[in-house]
Amino acid sequence: MKKCILTVAPTMTDETYAFLCEKAKSKTGADVEFVRKNDDGVIAGFVMEYCGEVTDLSVGTQLGMLKSYLTSREGNA
Repeated sequence: MKKCILTVAPTMTDETYAFLCEKAKSKTGADVEFVRKNDDGVIAGFVMEYCGEVTDLSVGTQLGMLKSYLTSREGNA
């Protein structure tokens, strides 16, 4: 059985976490063991580690990417 680590905000409800696990399981198509890791640095969203790949869909990372994009375009306006 493969392991999937989901790093989430400590405020994420068990119901939302279970929904996230079901979605992740349907994407992997495998029998997966989920490990919940609470991180105060994750405001919302999640970070998923599975089979050596990391998918970071946390709000903080998405905002950081947006900031980088916008600041890199300042001189091109």
